[in-house]
Amino acid sequence: MLTSWPHRSLLVFAMLTVSAVAARAAEETVLLRPKFSTGRAYYVERITETEQQMKGGQFGRVGMKSSIRQVSGLLERTRETSPERTVLDLTFKKIAFGGTLAMLGELHFDSDQPEDDLSPVLAPIFRPMLGMKVTVELDRNQAAVRVRGGEKIVAKIEQGKVAGNMLWPELREGLSNEALKGSFGGDQFVLMPNREVKVGERWTRSAEYAGVKTGPLEEEYEVTLEKTSNEGGRRLAHLSYTGTVKQVGPPLTKGPAEYQLKSGTLRGTAVFDCELGRIIRREENQQKTLLITIAGAGDAGKIEIAAEVKQSMTLSPTEEGANTKSGKAAKKKATKDKPPAKKKPAGRKTPSANDGE
Repeated sequence: MLTSWPHRSLLVFAMLTVSAVAARAAEETVLLRPKFSTGRAYYVERITETEQQMKGGQFGRVGMKSSIRQVSGLLERTRETSPERTVLDLTFKKIAFGGTLAMLGELHFDSDQPEDDLSPVLAPIFRPMLGMKVTVELDRNQAAVRVRGGEKIVAKIEQGKVAGNMLWPELREGLSNEALKGSFGGDQFVLMPNREVKVGERWTRSAEYAGVKTGPLEEEYEVTLEKTSNEGGRRLAHLSYTGTVKQVGPPLTKGPAEYQLKSGTLRGTAVFDCELGRIIRREENQQKTLLITIAGAGDAGKIEIAAEVKQSMTLSPTEEGANTKSGKAAKKKATKDKPPAKKKPAGRKTPSANDGE
């Protein structure tokens, strides 16, 4: 009988330890509010993978599939910020687009590849976008209230060879300022409650934007602070969320066609860097179903598009932010830690990114 006591004592001690750790975790709080500093710059890369199944109408019962992968690399710089308003400049640094589209077959574009290796359909649209800027104005809650720059991007593209391009009318719609507000507006800030939050706590947020094919859409999120951790000496907050997407107002009508979002759900995770005050990683899965009805065509004019969308986002500070106090400190540390460069033989030119320009 006595031999059982030490084991029971150890068990009780272990249970008390676990309870104490759980209690501390439950009491732990973190401030989930974005930070902005004038001149600070980040590189933001977004990857979107879309699988679409189209049925009905000209696609028949069997239907047709499309598979698309898009990459956009943006330099984000804070132009100005105050408690009431923040203005961000987003400059396109990288664009990639590839996949198989219904009726058009396989297409490919990558801004990192030589021009002679690019799709003649996509290159005239995407290459002019490189270096172009979109300006986003956020309110005190980091919701996008205005976006500018789409009209300049469209004008530059249309100076080139896009007349008769089958994809241009479709992609042009996504470059309106309203559409860009949904794509590059305050979506990375929509999860933030802008207050102290306890581990395990839940909150709700919502955002409204213009759907290119549906008109106004509203996304509603339920977000949970799952835990905090340390990574390389930095405190991170780990979030999970679920949500719904619904159409606001009547279906969108374009000519004889009526577009309506039948259903939309989403689920994802995000990692918030407490020192930077920004989400540095985000993964999201979406399921959406769109109905298209062509007036006067009967059953032949009803098309259903089911889409599964996987999105990821990464954010990292860049040397472009070296003019700020935090940027100078980061640059100074990087220079200090960098090993001394080896001397090169005289008379040899050091290659640079400007060679060949």
